[in-house]
Amino acid sequence: MSKKRKLRWQVKAVLAALGSVACMTGVTGVSAYYTAHEKSTNTVTPATNEITVVEKFNPPTELKVGANTYQKEVQIKNTGNSDTYVRVFCDVSEDSVRDTTSLSPNGTSWYSISDYRNHLPDNWSYITTGDLAGYYYYTLPVKAGASTTALIKQIKTEFSKEEDIKPYDVIVSAESIQIRGKYGQLFTGADAWKSAWTEFVK
Repeated sequence: MSKKRKLRWQVKAVLAALGSVACMTGVTGVSAYYTAHEKSTNTVTPATNEITVVEKFNPPTELKVGANTYQKEVQIKNTGNSDTYVRVFCDVSEDSVRDTTSLSPNGTSWYSISDYRNHLPDNWSYITTGDLAGYYYYTLPVKAGASTTALIKQIKTEFSKEEDIKPYDVIVSAESIQIRGKYGQLFTGADAWKSAWTEFVK
């Protein structure tokens, strides 16, 4: 083979190799051009467990001998963003007044404080023994923004003589827990509320 022909062949080979590199570079460039990038942002909002005692309270301006009857309508509102179970502690501050005070669920029927637990409005229950004792429990979940039915509507305190009259406080405090357990499980069944509170106090 002559030197000229050999040189031409080498030049062609080099050009062909460069063409292959250029072709590969072009493919790589196109591949990079079509590569997409996608980002997903997930915001996690924690549940809030908040309640407030909602009352219609119209006490007498002056206590007197005889019956002192007044409005004391008690409901609990769920002001959080998750469904909750609610319980309420309700009592009077004076032992002597407790014995002569009655509660009414409807304004017509009256029961002593100790007996009221046996005549509660629908969906309320009272526990007398064990770790859950001493509270009125609302047995249905209270949805976010909703309220319980009224636990009581009126109070009546009677004083037989002037020297028995004394001022007193009506104490109402409420607590709530979420309807799911500490592992995220949903409490179910007729006594789901009791299971939820049992886990809470343990």
